[in-house]
Amino acid sequence: MRFLADENVSAKLFPWLRSLDHDVRPIAKGTADAAVAAQATSESRVLLTHDTDFADSDQYPASAHAGIILIRINPLYLEKIEAALARLFTSVHEAALRGRRFLVFE
Repeated sequence: MRFLADENVSAKLFPWLRSLDHDVRPIAKGTADAAVAAQATSESRVLLTHDTDFADSDQYPASAHAGIILIRINPLYLEKIEAALARLFTSVHEAALRGRRFLVFE
């Protein structure tokens, strides 16, 4: 899968994602939410974020993004985030992420 990691996603997660053959790119710090969403869409990347603003389906409708994974686990708990994402990846095919929002939590 191709991911765009919002600035609030720890770079410590990237090696794990890459070990699963995912392509992950970080967003530049300070990038506005609208620009983050636009970049993810233009690059056909699923957005990884802790930012609940991306849960707003009026502002970010399904037709306007390649998928959003909203992580609702404290960023300090990397192992818990990895476990939750692993469950998501095994239960949802990449194509099913397109235009949808997924909430991952403990």
